[in-house]
Amino acid sequence: MNVKKTIATVSSCFVCLLSMGQDSLRSVMLEEVKVVSSSLEDKNRQAGTIVLSGNQIEKTSFQSVGEAVKFLSGVNVKDYGGTGGLKTVSVRGLGAMHTNVTYDGVSITNAQTGQTDLSKFRTDNIDNISLSNGNPVLRLQTAKSLASANTISMESRKPHFATDERTNGYINTLFGSFNLGSIVGSLNHRFSNCTSVGIYADIVSSKGDFPYTLHYGNLPTDSTSEEIRKNNDFFSAHAEADLFFEPDESSILKAKAYFYHSERALAGPTTLYWQNSKQRLWDKDAFVQSSYKRELNRYATYKNHLKLSYAHTRYYDPAYNNAQGFQDDRYTQKEAYINNIFSLHKQDKMSLSLTNDLVATKLDAQNNYTLDPLRLSSLTAVVGAYRLGIFTIDANILHTYTTDKARSHTAYPSQNHFSPFVSFGMKTGNFEASIFYKDIFRLPTFNDLYYNSVGESSLRPEKTKQYSLHTAYRHSSEDINSHLLVISADLFHNSVSDKIVATPRNNLFVWSMVNYGKVQINGAEVVVQWQQERIIKSHNLRTSTNLTYNYTHAFDNSPESLSYRKQIIYSPLHSGNAMISIEFDKTTLCYTATCVGKRYTDNQNNERSSLQPYGIHSLSLSHSFGKTTLKLSCDNLTDTRYEVIKAYPMPGRQWIINLKYKF
Repeated sequence: MNVKKTIATVSSCFVCLLSMGQDSLRSVMLEEVKVVSSSLEDKNRQAGTIVLSGNQIEKTSFQSVGEAVKFLSGVNVKDYGGTGGLKTVSVRGLGAMHTNVTYDGVSITNAQTGQTDLSKFRTDNIDNISLSNGNPVLRLQTAKSLASANTISMESRKPHFATDERTNGYINTLFGSFNLGSIVGSLNHRFSNCTSVGIYADIVSSKGDFPYTLHYGNLPTDSTSEEIRKNNDFFSAHAEADLFFEPDESSILKAKAYFYHSERALAGPTTLYWQNSKQRLWDKDAFVQSSYKRELNRYATYKNHLKLSYAHTRYYDPAYNNAQGFQDDRYTQKEAYINNIFSLHKQDKMSLSLTNDLVATKLDAQNNYTLDPLRLSSLTAVVGAYRLGIFTIDANILHTYTTDKARSHTAYPSQNHFSPFVSFGMKTGNFEASIFYKDIFRLPTFNDLYYNSVGESSLRPEKTKQYSLHTAYRHSSEDINSHLLVISADLFHNSVSDKIVATPRNNLFVWSMVNYGKVQINGAEVVVQWQQERIIKSHNLRTSTNLTYNYTHAFDNSPESLSYRKQIIYSPLHSGNAMISIEFDKTTLCYTATCVGKRYTDNQNNERSSLQPYGIHSLSLSHSFGKTTLKLSCDNLTDTRYEVIKAYPMPGRQWIINLKYKF
């Protein structure tokens, strides 16, 4: 197949071709990007997502993906505090269970809870992080990536070599406040022009003993005291190995082996009379996966994904009040996954793809109750796109079939659903606009269905309808003193029915899951990006500014509910962030800010249960000395005391120093 290759270097950033017919337009900022264009979607849909590049992330103080995704428009991160605190995302007011997370194109799944802890992924080995609302942007997409309201995609770094270079890598050490320490190593080797491997490993440790303010009530006049966070230590070890094989321009194979182990103390909520939690959590995750792509001819492409995964979680509470005098819960998940994609395409006019996923997921629980569900799933989608002049139509229909099996309890009935998506777009000159509609659902998790004294096997799937209108203006110049301006605005409406909620059954200690909730979400997003490069007396000056504002009105829309028309918990009405960087030759200064409005911790929107607005400011200064880079960062520069989750205080001012050596 004739494949057009374009290599563009625009000093500090490269901005992808703009999307036509997708839900949002964003830019990809990389110092050097290789774009392979073979179809309408590859060429015109790549900018349909918000992207943070590894180059952007490296300028900041972000240590985990959970910290970085806060700067993707429309994302709200639930953070339980500290280096080891659980970090999950909610996009456009929808819960974490509506967000699909992929790593190198393959989904990271947790059938037990339905959400992914993004604190497990460090930023050192990440090439880019992207967010797609509605549908992901690639033509050769897995069916699982089409089966969620939105997708966060992480891509690991691929080895790059100079002309005569065979081996390279780096070592990065980090030290910070609250006994934070980390060492990261990467080693890449090229066996031939078509075969290379990359090995990455990191170790992270933190005592997490930061000071915080304990409030004796929610009113400003209530008493407070200064405390130190206890039982908040964290340790993790993580390694990855990647194989890249590209025998020719028409085929590519990538394989990955992944291992992660962590032990963390669970500090628990801060209360006036109890601050001595001794709970602990162990996680052990491992998987192997592969991705193979083959261009069959000028008009046909085949792609395959395979994955085998294992995840073990242990939760221990030595002070639990039961007959044994402790709680020791252990969960083991195993999953086998295969995806096949076949695509027909005619350059810039049309494309048609058929994608199918087959998944088998097993959960075993070793607790005081028996839990052993097995879920078999088949997801099949037909995806098409067609362009006529300045207009583009993009659509797909997804079919989902699942069946659960269990020996020790009642299994969930088989499910059979069709989910449509359609998008219309146009682009002319510097302006573009698009609108999309998506009807999607999420299956109940294993915890929803089977958890002891809570699960309910007759639950219906939670249904979501999404509507979004996107407009954008872009102006750029590629002169010696180049600049780029992008202004985009999105309006969206999400409607959730059959929402799965927990309600008391016999008493306040015995709950059950039921379908009765309805949530309506109306919102707007505004993104402004400005980049400029200037040559001043043979010195390079690069500036970059990214500003986002989010308005999200998410409220209970169930007329029979006591919280009817009230804002849903932990959903801020207003939020925004800023990322500003200045590079002068080998010195970089980066400023980031996050602002979050008032949130409520109960469904009644009581003032006494509100969490006050906060703003966090951080600075990073780095300088390169040949192969060595020194970076000094200050997180939460103003030492703001705040909580993302009620009674889980976040760290105050934190100093971090990085020393990175490349070889």
